[in-house]
Amino acid sequence: MSDDLESILTYFEVYQWEEIFLIGFSLGGNLIGKFIGEKGKDIDSKIKKVILVSAPLDLNKSMIKMSKGFNWFYNYHFTYLLKIKFRKKCQAHPHVFDKKAIKNIKNLREFDDKITGPYFGFKDAMTYYEWGSCINYIQNSRVPIFIIQAIDDPIVDVSLHQDLTKHVSSFITTILTEKGGHVGFFGYGNGCKNAHGWLSHTICNLIDNV
Repeated sequence: MSDDLESILTYFEVYQWEEIFLIGFSLGGNLIGKFIGEKGKDIDSKIKKVILVSAPLDLNKSMIKMSKGFNWFYNYHFTYLLKIKFRKKCQAHPHVFDKKAIKNIKNLREFDDKITGPYFGFKDAMTYYEWGSCINYIQNSRVPIFIIQAIDDPIVDVSLHQDLTKHVSSFITTILTEKGGHVGFFGYGNGCKNAHGWLSHTICNLIDNV
């Protein structure tokens, strides 16, 4: 997972940029956070800041949240889409994937337990979540990380975000908003004159203030 990001950064070395800012949304944010933590003090000095938007820092906690209340809708929808993609893979590579494996899968955790985990070399979903959650790595970051997170996010458990700076790393700054959902953040404020541009405006301000 982190190797993909490193390959992209290696590819872009041809442009010889002096400064690099990494911005990740949702699972992409978790991936970037994991990458930054894994690199630690060995991170490329050109990477000046990291911005994570609505990133599920703890995959297991996100799964628990998506199993409660109306959030089940997101769980059902994502599972439905993944099952469609898996069936296509079974058709393309029948010698690798077994279409019977998803027969009784009803939610994301079951999909990860029977498909994602085993097919990628993990014992089960929990083993995969432990390995893939950036909360287990970002304490090693030596680059400023800004986490933009809405409290009403139906997917991300925000209980982790309250004391990240104090208990995890001084390199982490959390920007919590009351509203915003999952990568929503429609509204005015912070100098933004466009109701649809608060998030992009905030990100640009963070980048400008190097």
